[in-house]
Amino acid sequence: MKAENVICKGQTMVSDPFNFPMNCYLFLRKGSVNMKNVRTYKYYILIIVIVIGLINPILHAKLSHDKEKSAHVLHGLGNMPKKVAEIFKWPTEDIINKNRVLANKNNGAIGAHRKSVQWIQKIVSKDWLPVAPNYLKNNLILVKDEYGLIDATHVQWEKKGYVIEVTQTQTVFVTKLVPLGTVAVAKTSAAKKQMVGSKLLDLLADEVDFRVRKPKGPRKEKKEIKSILIKSCLDEAQIYDANDITYGRCKIPDFKDKEDIIRFAHWWGRVNWWTDGKVIGVYTLKIENGAWKASYVPGVDYSWFNDEIEIKEKEKIRRSAPRRSPFAPRKGNPNKPDAK
Repeated sequence: MKAENVICKGQTMVSDPFNFPMNCYLFLRKGSVNMKNVRTYKYYILIIVIVIGLINPILHAKLSHDKEKSAHVLHGLGNMPKKVAEIFKWPTEDIINKNRVLANKNNGAIGAHRKSVQWIQKIVSKDWLPVAPNYLKNNLILVKDEYGLIDATHVQWEKKGYVIEVTQTQTVFVTKLVPLGTVAVAKTSAAKKQMVGSKLLDLLADEVDFRVRKPKGPRKEKKEIKSILIKSCLDEAQIYDANDITYGRCKIPDFKDKEDIIRFAHWWGRVNWWTDGKVIGVYTLKIENGAWKASYVPGVDYSWFNDEIEIKEKEKIRRSAPRRSPFAPRKGNPNKPDAK
């Protein structure tokens, strides 16, 4: 049996082949398509669909493996702290939905949310910040125990042709620039360093509030930091290359140089970076020459979102509890031995 035209609700079978078995009305006319061949094509299509279904999970697993491997690759570059390499990975929806904490849950979360926004406004240049005035405040998310016991905050936005991802722990500030469209790929180490330098100097703040000592007491003054950034994280940085990634570690301070010691005690003196020629990652410690000593040691970041007042109150109660003297008489029957 042959059919001259196959019409599916006004469309030919060629334009809508996958709906053919379900909703097609066949108008058979003499001298046309061999229906045996049509059935054969259906079986071929079915086989192709099954093969694609089997291959897709394998491809997905490989892509996921490559994505997970990036943290391992970064950690192997010039002794990048393992915690920092992990933080560059944006959390999945499952992790966010499972561990997300509301910013007003307790005083610890409120403080982490407020300080995270302040650090972004402090480090990122105004030209790279979101246009909406309350965007950071309204879109910052808090994820508890994201990296083991380490809490983290996240926010992302689009600006100047990039997706800007900012992740923070209590002590570490991480920024990643992911191009939105097609960009020229820097292939050599020198080209990558030049690309990072141009973006880095544009991304980071031009000046900071710097505390200086005066005869009448300390005061804050504006300090230009571009020249320091060029020197410490570009010109005199230690450069490492591996697996198509270039990694720049900030200059180790000369402890005989007072200015170098001051530089290393602030976030703008400890900026590090990496790039694969397209994506750029930047990280530093959240320090400003105060009593707070930030560190890349994981334990410092534990339980950032815990209620600080609650912790202090519990510690206060524990310390104020009366302690029994070893010479005080025991309660109960003095002739009865203590239970063991």
